Amino acid sequence: MKSLFSNLFVQDSSNVFAENRLLKFGFVAVVIFAGLQTATISTKLDEQRVHLIPIGGQGDFVISGSTASDDYLRSMSRYIVHMAGDLSAATARRQLNELLPLIHPDEYSRYRDLFTRLADGIERYPTVSYVVQWRGNRDIKKVGDDTIHVAGVKKRIVGDSVTSTENVTYQISYSFEQGRFWLTGIKEVSNDA
Repeated sequence: MKSLFSNLFVQDSSNVFAENRLLKFGFVAVVIFAGLQTATISTKLDEQRVHLIPIGGQGDFVISGSTASDDYLRSMSRYIVHMAGDLSAATARRQLNELLPLIHPDEYSRYRDLFTRLADGIERYPTVSYVVQWRGNRDIKKVGDDTIHVAGVKKRIVGDSVTSTENVTYQISYSFEQGRFWLTGIKEVSNDA
């Protein structure tokens, strides 16, 4: 196969050097193009928007990169509080295990052990159950970029009667990675002093 530069110069070595310069220029151009493509793809992944509408869901459920709409965060907060707060001996282990896939991998072991201990404790007393009630959207507040506070009333029920009622706030910490919601922490804080 004849080279593009085979007859450009009189001397053969000059033709080889010219061809090498052209190949070097082509290689640099390909590297620059690949870098630009990588940067563009990375930017577009952060701009990608996913509209999620669960069954019975109302509102604008949008996740975009590392953020989500308020409706999505409100719905996730309610779900998490329901699963972690409304517990009985018959449902505790199943509900807490259902929360585990939401836990961030860095926190998974700690929360798996915590949920197991909590379920074991609740199962020892089959007549005791807990119910958390929230009063509406005003009790769900976003605090900072990655924390939500959900205020509610927690009732302890023994048999058929309510034995205690306390105001509580659930502090929910979360993060988004590539459009996926991760629960990084959940803590119950009593409001009664």
